[in-house]
Amino acid sequence: LQRALNSLRPLHTDTPQRQRPRCLAVAVEAACRLLAAAAGPEALERPHPLPPSSRVLVFAGGPITRGPGSIPLDLVDGADRPGMSAKDTLAVVTEAREHCAALARMAASLGVGIDVMLGGELAANVPLLSLLCKHSAGGELWGHARW
Repeated sequence: LQRALNSLRPLHTDTPQRQRPRCLAVAVEAACRLLAAAAGPEALERPHPLPPSSRVLVFAGGPITRGPGSIPLDLVDGADRPGMSAKDTLAVVTEAREHCAALARMAASLGVGIDVMLGGELAANVPLLSLLCKHSAGGELWGHARW
């Protein structure tokens, strides 16, 4: 656990905030698995193996832009995606929702609440992020200009 935490580094880039990669779902899953690993090898097989006060704190400045749970930025902004049918759009959104709900269920089965604090000016897909909170008994704080 300590080695994994020590390997984390800040992102140094000139990329505009809107286009920065945010693999939030992957990070939340990694945090849950690190907590489970600290609880012992059978943690994922036992219900609620962690203390009830166990939390994953998520500080986000925008939507999930990469990896599982991501939705293309233009869809997050409510715009139509050129060349993407309504059926394809629904499939992308449904897949992202299902992934985040599954992640929240995994956290809940471990006894971990996912708390999301959101700030900034970018559209962030609050309904998707709120799934992580609601299905894991976490909390939400939306200090955000755009949903």
